[in-house]
Amino acid sequence: MVTRRMFLGGLAATAAGGALIGSGTVSATSEPVAPAAARVPNSLPFTVVNDSGRYPNSALWMHLVGRELPSDRPVRMTPDGTLAYVSASDNDADGFADYAIPLNGAGDTRFDLPINFSGRAYFSVTEKIRFRVNPDDTLAYPAGWVESDPNYRILHDCMEFTYDATGMYCNTTKVDMFSMPLGIELTGSETQRTGFLVDGGREAVLAAMRGNPDFANLVVDDLRVIAPSHGIDSGLFSPTFYDSYVDAVWNRYQSDTLTVTANHTDFTGQVQGGLFTFTGG
Repeated sequence: MVTRRMFLGGLAATAAGGALIGSGTVSATSEPVAPAAARVPNSLPFTVVNDSGRYPNSALWMHLVGRELPSDRPVRMTPDGTLAYVSASDNDADGFADYAIPLNGAGDTRFDLPINFSGRAYFSVTEKIRFRVNPDDTLAYPAGWVESDPNYRILHDCMEFTYDATGMYCNTTKVDMFSMPLGIELTGSETQRTGFLVDGGREAVLAAMRGNPDFANLVVDDLRVIAPSHGIDSGLFSPTFYDSYVDAVWNRYQSDTLTVTANHTDFTGQVQGGLFTFTGG
C-alpha cells in the first residue's frame, strides 16, 4: 500500500517501529528490539506511545487493517496480535465491524507486527472507527472528507505501512486530510523519523487554514483539514483557484523552455499547439 506520500523504507526486517500520539499528534516511536526468544518469529516490535497530554489511553483506539501478502486478501489484526481475514459476517447488527484494539491502561502499548502485512494503522479518539465489510469480503475504509461517511464526526487519522521480508516501509499519510498528527520513528540499520510536529503545531495549522478565506471551508470543526482536491468535489474549495497561475505558466513556456530532470535524464519542453510537449516522449 505504500505507493505515495513520504515514506521510510528498506530497513532491515529486524527494525523496531511504532506510533506515538503526542501533543495534538499521533507519532511513531521505536523501542529496542526484544530478545529473539521473547518475540514472535519474523515479526517487528512495535510500540504505540500516547504523548498527547490531552487524552488518556482509555480514550484512544487503534485499528490495524490491510492485506495479507502475497495473497492480497483483506485482513485485520486482532487484539491478541494475530491476523484474521475480514468477513461480511464481522458486521454487527448496526452494519459495522468492530476492529478496534484498545491501548494499555497506562504506559506504552507494545506488540509484534506480523510479517507480510500491508495496511494502515488507524487511531481514533473516544469512539471506535466504524468499518464496513462489503458482501464480497472487501473492506470499506473511512473517508473523513465525505460528510455522509459514518466516521466523519470521529477524530481519527492513520499511517500506512508495508512490512515484508525486505523491510518495513511506512509513512504518515497526509494527502487526503490532516487530523491527528502522526510521527514515526523506525530503528534498524539506521534511525529514521518523520511526521513529528512542534508543540502546538496542530492548532497552528488549523488556525492558519481558518484565517485564509480561500481555505477556511476545508476545516471541519476541530476534527481535520480536508485536502483541496476533496474540497473541490464537495464544493468547499474553488476549482479555479490555480487557473491564473496555470495560465501564467502556460503563457511563459510558449517562448521559454522548461527542463525537467527525471531518472538522471533531462527532458526539455515547450507549449506547442496548446500542449506542453517534451523531448524524449
